[in-house]
Amino acid sequence: MHDRLNNEGHGHGLFVFSVCGADLHTNSALFTAHPRLNHFFEGGRCIFNINGGIFAGPQEIYNAEYAWNLRSPYGIDTATNLEEAKTSHLNRAVKLGYLKDDQLLKRACDLYYGQAGSIMVKFYTQRDENNNYPAVMCYLLFQRLFLKSYAKHDRGVVERQWSGIGKQTIKALELIDEAILVLGSHSNVHSELNHLRESLVFGGKAAGIVTQVFSATPDWPWIEKEIKKLHEFVALKGK
Repeated sequence: MHDRLNNEGHGHGLFVFSVCGADLHTNSALFTAHPRLNHFFEGGRCIFNINGGIFAGPQEIYNAEYAWNLRSPYGIDTATNLEEAKTSHLNRAVKLGYLKDDQLLKRACDLYYGQAGSIMVKFYTQRDENNNYPAVMCYLLFQRLFLKSYAKHDRGVVERQWSGIGKQTIKALELIDEAILVLGSHSNVHSELNHLRESLVFGGKAAGIVTQVFSATPDWPWIEKEIKKLHEFVALKGK
């Protein structure tokens, strides 16, 4: 396409929009390393990585690095075509490079969160073996939950999914509490971390409710009581 535009166009260039998750909608991941593959769009004049959510400061740094520097020294992906990329992906467990920590994510978290950088690396990579992530943006998770007809799905599968989300949310909340303690109240990101904490508290409570709804024997009085608590929580935080 680049070559055709050069030969037959009138000064036009390609503007690539690369949609790659961690947007808390197509998936609930808090971070994606997908921009490392930006070099596949080298023929473009401009690239825009569409990813990340409200708490995506390190993601923005990550995107910028691979938008301006397609061959960043931080990258480990050397594939030049789709088949090589598939092979690298399939063999990632035995490739030394894929077993190393993501050094650019570490650098981005150090820049953004200072002394709590290493803690936030753990937060942004938090998930379990079933790809259940912490519940940060419950509106989007709920939208996906109820747009699908869960009546057609195995009840036990949904219960396990939301139980896993709840557990990951608790772990993420512990990491945020640790980061807040390390940085103190005078940090530039203190208010952001507090907002993130409140989102996780809400997400954990909501995940517990959904887990109970899809359990074999839902405790409806408990569910109604917890929903009331959520309303009170939202009303309090909205003041």
